[in-house]
Amino acid sequence: KKTIWNPSLGSFNAPRRHLQVKLDRKIAIKSFESAKKAFDKGENVHQYVRNTLFGQMYENLKSRAADDFRCTRNQQMMKITFVGERGVDQGGLYREGITEVSRELMKPELGFFIPSTNSKDGQGLNRDALVPAPLPSNPKVKEDFIGMLHFIGRLMGSAFRSGMYLSINLAPIVWKQLVQARITKSDMLGVDVLSFQMSQYLKKITHDDFESEVIDFTGLSSSPRALCPLVPNGNRNRVTWELRNVYSSLLYTFRRDEFSEQVRHLRDGLCAVVPVSVLNLFTAKELEMAICGKKKIDVDLL
Repeated sequence: KKTIWNPSLGSFNAPRRHLQVKLDRKIAIKSFESAKKAFDKGENVHQYVRNTLFGQMYENLKSRAADDFRCTRNQQMMKITFVGERGVDQGGLYREGITEVSRELMKPELGFFIPSTNSKDGQGLNRDALVPAPLPSNPKVKEDFIGMLHFIGRLMGSAFRSGMYLSINLAPIVWKQLVQARITKSDMLGVDVLSFQMSQYLKKITHDDFESEVIDFTGLSSSPRALCPLVPNGNRNRVTWELRNVYSSLLYTFRRDEFSEQVRHLRDGLCAVVPVSVLNLFTAKELEMAICGKKKIDVDLL
């Protein structure tokens, strides 16, 4: 594959100059603490994101052209300095900054990625992996949020090109959506085993047993944990025996597409840095490895 995608990456431009980014850890710590308090109360956290390390990096670079993210192998995309701290970035500060920003993104309190339904229910696989959080309902906040998802995608593209990896842990279904691969039942089980079991249960249940069930046309969202209508006025329409397979199909589609829009914005940012022709050569697992490197297992935790 390298014989194909290396020339493609080279022809897709490399950054013309190093970018300069200043990050203030003290401000970021206070901002995250405020975001956590708001998160715990169920309040909007978006207003606090801009002063986190990720938010500061975003504000510094959001207006930059995609060319500036198209670095070559082992080339750092930017030079990072930490306010009030000594040090000249010869690569170490860049890796430190990118690692800390990655870790921030993996904290549900910032509102970008959240634990999967499997994690919350204590069931199934990938309980340690995250999925994209719902888009904000406020139009202005949503617009800003989408811009940040696009920026995250650009950071993923830069990691892909440079080999300076991001420390992110996303569920396999997210990586498959990023490469636009077909979503399978196994992928669904990897994020929500209970919904899948419900879907299978309805296909096998007898008519007599079904009569004792009270089910309406709703599905349980990942976050917030709320019932969402699968059809107009779904909470008022009971699932009948004749419509049980329709409900099963709607529930499957609801879970499959729950965060597809968020992934699309991540992919848009990624494709601004990595050519689509190159991305199409990668499987989901290969893309994850290209952006995050090989997963390390802490034997002491086993």
